Amino acid sequence: MALPLSAAGPATADSCTPELKVLESTGHADSTAQTAVHDLGPNGLAVGQSGDVPVYWTGTTVHRVPLPKGFTRGTVRAVNSSGLMVGVVTDSAFSTSRAFSYRLGSPRTVLLHTTGRNSSAADVNDAGVIVGTQSPGAGVVWQHTRIVRELPEPLRSVNEAGTTIGSAFNPDGSEQYHLVVRPQGTTGGPATLLQPGVYPIGDEELTGGQVDNHGRIVGGRTLPYPWAQQNAYYWDSPYDAAAGEVPALAGASLGIHFNATSPNSGLTAGKSQGYYRDEVGWAVEQRAIVWPGSGPALALPRLSDTEPTEGAEALAASDTGDVAGWSEDADGIRQAVVWTCAMQQTL
Repeated sequence: MALPLSAAGPATADSCTPELKVLESTGHADSTAQTAVHDLGPNGLAVGQSGDVPVYWTGTTVHRVPLPKGFTRGTVRAVNSSGLMVGVVTDSAFSTSRAFSYRLGSPRTVLLHTTGRNSSAADVNDAGVIVGTQSPGAGVVWQHTRIVRELPEPLRSVNEAGTTIGSAFNPDGSEQYHLVVRPQGTTGGPATLLQPGVYPIGDEELTGGQVDNHGRIVGGRTLPYPWAQQNAYYWDSPYDAAAGEVPALAGASLGIHFNATSPNSGLTAGKSQGYYRDEVGWAVEQRAIVWPGSGPALALPRLSDTEPTEGAEALAASDTGDVAGWSEDADGIRQAVVWTCAMQQTL
């Protein structure tokens, strides 16, 4: 889970300096390399990947997470308030992936126990409870390195109360994913299939997303190719009503989608997409967006607006008002970025 509310409280207009901050890279100047911030931690800590390897940043300085023997790439997916990071590492043949944890300052990563060939950790709360997935597609709850619960749905997020979010096939057996919430997912209790918005469950997929400490879930609806239309949704406890929908930005003909929310403040990160026509044909323009928890979603600046194809996406939000993710520079290279006091930078 992302950064909890700090003792100093959220940043204010007087204490925050708006900036699109570019974080250091591992030196892989490759437009195909995966580089992004996936979560924000305490005291300027950010986590993610740079040049396809798991990293964390202190301020703008990049640090590699030690790769276990036999693994060559990976990403950090989440960090808690004490600096415990979780994610996934993969071997060079892409045949084996393993969930791991890494404590800030430790000389090595720790592989989490798995009963399947592959596993991946997606989130961690301040109690050190880790959630994720292991093959052939089951959800896993870890405490330290040990499996304490297995669930039928792959898990994506956990909050401080132990509420989990996962993905599951439709009850009618059709192969479309939808979101499942378990208010006591780490210990027990029933599962609830989240209801879509004005659209019935059908050919679309409900995707997410994250659950905050108030129980709000953010995510969205995505139609399959070739439409790829998206709608940004949110659900509030007790999850017995249809999703709330946030309208798309002007010009975002393909809609908007929410990726993550801050633990307590409601600040939400995501993306908008829309078609535009170039000299070849139709292409997609993508922007990072932020939503304060009510009202409209708003676009954030990109590193370069020379070409519409120079995209950006927001993947993490903090209670201090920052949003993070990636943005392409003028050379088309993805850079890990943080939008400090993001609501003061909206377009």
